[in-house]
Amino acid sequence: MLEVSLAGGTPTVIAGGGSTGYTDGSGISAQFNAPNAFTNTKDSLFVADTCNNTIRRIDLDTNIVTSLLPPEPGCGSGSSDSDKLNLPTDLTTNGSQLYIADKENSAIKRIDLNDCKEQEWTNCTFDKIINLNSQPISIITDGPYIYVGTDDHKIHRYDLNGSPADNNPFPISAITPQSLTTDGQSLIYSEEGRNRIVRLH
Repeated sequence: MLEVSLAGGTPTVIAGGGSTGYTDGSGISAQFNAPNAFTNTKDSLFVADTCNNTIRRIDLDTNIVTSLLPPEPGCGSGSSDSDKLNLPTDLTTNGSQLYIADKENSAIKRIDLNDCKEQEWTNCTFDKIINLNSQPISIITDGPYIYVGTDDHKIHRYDLNGSPADNNPFPISAITPQSLTTDGQSLIYSEEGRNRIVRLH
């Protein structure tokens, strides 16, 4: 994980020493295995450590890395257990909840960050709020909604408790929405294989 100063543009490593593995700890002593995505609150950076099948937290004041649940190292070796992850590919937060795209389990899982903090950011509990018929690739929250991009070339909208907000997913071209974000008025997604960024009003 690198931090880049907006004033000077100088990158600084805040976590991970470059070698593949799994180790909690401070700064470059920590190890990751294919960290694919991250999201943040004021004092925390949460990382989808995809091939360790877990979520890591980096304390933005101390750079100490902890795991929200025990890992299962290895791509494709995760568990179908509803309390574990199997290739988490993306995550997002609204400040109080963490929403995770659990790819191989075709599910969206949620962590209550206040409860997790009380557990000192370890052995946190997951709530599976959405079962999907396809694999989730990308996820973003925007106000009262969660948007999920899936590998069957659709974007789905749910409320924050996982109930569908629409009868049908958003119609997009036959391309997987690889990354999702929002500007508060529309969705923006990247089209895998077409080298395009698309705004969805």
